Amino acid sequence: MEKEIVLSIPQSKDVATEAKNCANSKACAISYSVKELQGLIWIWGESGQQAKVESELRKPRIIPELETQSDRVIKLYWYQRDFPFGWDFYLENVMDPAHAPVSHHNLIGNRYTDAKYYDMIPLRKISTQEGFSFEVTSTSSEIAQSKNDFQPPCLQRIESTYSDGGKLI
Repeated sequence: MEKEIVLSIPQSKDVATEAKNCANSKACAISYSVKELQGLIWIWGESGQQAKVESELRKPRIIPELETQSDRVIKLYWYQRDFPFGWDFYLENVMDPAHAPVSHHNLIGNRYTDAKYYDMIPLRKISTQEGFSFEVTSTSSEIAQSKNDFQPPCLQRIESTYSDGGKLI
């Protein structure tokens, strides 16, 4: 873990105090590579020169459609929820094709009539770097295609294409 020397402490009482505190050998900070994309701040989880090089080689997982200026792309509001469980529990539930009709009964489907067999057809070979993707057979006449795409470490993309050509991502 590389530490950076502190060059300035703007909240110091005065210039002399700032200079004294900056000269202290304990006045240091760990720096991480940071990027801002699509209104989110992405922080590389390691520090140091090698980490900086590695962070430049990998682009954060973003939503490509939000990078276009198409009038067909409508960016819905961002929101955040805190759930009392980890990412693994979340992914397992969200990727389950029966999740929506069973867990969100009468909001998104019906747990008694829509909880049917789904086939999960692989779309991409599973890998630690690129994750995995699969198509879900739909029992709904409104949905022409539904795809799940997990891209490590944190992007879970669910894309539903409707019979009329519209998409919900």
